[in-house]
Amino acid sequence: MKLRPFTCAWVLLGALAALALPLAAAEPPSLEIIDAKHLTGIQRVAVASFVVQYVVAQEATSKGGASSGIDFTAQLERGRLQETTEAIYQQFIQNAQAAGLAVVAPQELAELPSFKKMVELSAPTPRDESTWSRGKGGGYNSVMMTPKGLPLVLHGDFDHLMDGWSSVGDPTLSFAGRLSLYTTNWAYYDKDVQKDLGAATLHVRLFVPLAVTSTNTWMAANWQRDRSTTTAALRIGERLSRLAVGHNGGIAKITLKTPLFMDGVIGESNTPKPGPTLTGFLFGTTNNSASFSLNVDSYFKEVPAAAASVLAEFIRPLR
Repeated sequence: MKLRPFTCAWVLLGALAALALPLAAAEPPSLEIIDAKHLTGIQRVAVASFVVQYVVAQEATSKGGASSGIDFTAQLERGRLQETTEAIYQQFIQNAQAAGLAVVAPQELAELPSFKKMVELSAPTPRDESTWSRGKGGGYNSVMMTPKGLPLVLHGDFDHLMDGWSSVGDPTLSFAGRLSLYTTNWAYYDKDVQKDLGAATLHVRLFVPLAVTSTNTWMAANWQRDRSTTTAALRIGERLSRLAVGHNGGIAKITLKTPLFMDGVIGESNTPKPGPTLTGFLFGTTNNSASFSLNVDSYFKEVPAAAASVLAEFIRPLR
């Protein structure tokens, strides 16, 4: 397994420097911690929510209609995604215990009335979300999975939705998805769980995209040219992958600052492009010519391993 933290995918100097250095597989994932003051004094924890968001297809369409994408919807079977989610969850509990944290037993948590209220409020899973064709930002088709008995918790209180100094919407959710998933005041109910258990609550989200997409539109007077590119890049994704920690009524966020890539899972090949034409040069659209293949068994081996690596780092600031 080769895991590589993202440094710079598009800058030439960075690419040249990478050739002179060994693969940084041993480097730990880079984290960002928001409101770290809420992490002090934690001894007992309960895993109150756990969601893995598997992207099954991505696309990007430029203003002028150039499009490209990747689609493994058929290959990523729901049953195996659920099994993988359960395995990642169990590994996370084991890692927390190994780090010296006292973890509330799932059965004890499930019987708690305040937690039952959170489960009642949760949207059912698997949960399909689509932001198909959002222009330059690209679109996602994703499936959100939770372990059996745990709620699907997404909210600005728990997710890191800042872009610089500005708050932005979750780019992986449709408008309807944001309305239905981000309107519940989870922090209000979570405080009751903390109080009833005398424990901090842990809320995990892992984001697993397939690719990096980009589009460009060049315009001058009556001239326009468009390009869309999709590059295979299976990874535990940055920013949206997080561990939110509820403690004494406050919330700390531990987020993945840079993604953790998995090599050798998605194959990519290029199809020869037709020769240039004057019309195409002046007015045409250009789609990337790559085709993709997925090693399914490798996917279901590498994703849990990469997830375990990220979640192990998420636990460190709690100790």
